[in-house]
Amino acid sequence: MNPWKAPGPDGFPAGFFQKSWDIVGKNICEFVRDVWREPDKISMVNKTDICLILKINQPEFVNQFRLISLCNTIYKIVSKVVVGRLKEYSPHIVSPHQTGFVPGHSIHENIVVAQELAHNMNRMRGRTCYFVIKVDLAKAYDMLNLDFIWRTLKEIGFPDVLIDLIMHGVTSVETNDKWNGARTEYFRPQRDIRQGDPISPYLFVLCMDKLSHLITHEVNQGRWKALRAGRRGPMISHLMFADDLLLYGEATTSQMKCVTDTLKIFCDLSGQQVSQEKTSMLFSKNVHRGVRQ
Repeated sequence: MNPWKAPGPDGFPAGFFQKSWDIVGKNICEFVRDVWREPDKISMVNKTDICLILKINQPEFVNQFRLISLCNTIYKIVSKVVVGRLKEYSPHIVSPHQTGFVPGHSIHENIVVAQELAHNMNRMRGRTCYFVIKVDLAKAYDMLNLDFIWRTLKEIGFPDVLIDLIMHGVTSVETNDKWNGARTEYFRPQRDIRQGDPISPYLFVLCMDKLSHLITHEVNQGRWKALRAGRRGPMISHLMFADDLLLYGEATTSQMKCVTDTLKIFCDLSGQQVSQEKTSMLFSKNVHRGVRQ
């Protein structure tokens, strides 16, 4: 860990433990072992300061801040141990459409594929037309339903002891807002995962993979018409960059309904919401203006 990053509510940065490891190391290792046997003990160190980072120079609304959670170092040690377990298996669990936070998957792979598909769409002729939607999820981490996380982990088939530890980590959080150097009262969130918790990106990717399963099912049933990458290339229905999505399909009203219905099913399951303002759409060159409207 970076030794002198901002500490959590207990005030001890990682550097304190690194400098005094010969004194505190044995107790920390025993605590981590105890947490695996009794997951509810993680609540003892699971307090968080929320630090509001400006997105713009003169904010007027809460959504113009980025909420970063400052977790206690001991909690982050436990979280990083769990991440080590998840990283080992996530390449075998997460679909190849997802390239964010998956060891062995490079985000540049999807970037190259997206650029190639955009090039092909810009040269298309003929009757078959296509669209691509860049989907932006509103406050992606903050909207994730905790029950959906639990169902996803059970569906994947992780051991119960690992699921219990993860769920205690995300449900026993007590947090407060840190504003102008002062803290508000602690409260317990009813949903979301924290931006600042080492395990959050990996949980989010596992949950987002449910959308990939839904899309793949629609493609296999023949209801979602994907875009072929080149004359003999694979059919591409979607590309994922963690919480950013690119969805490809034929430019017809029936296809658009299939896409929106699939997104709605996923949003109802997970608690996510599509940001209409930040979502955009592009069409292949041969799509007529009336069809685009």
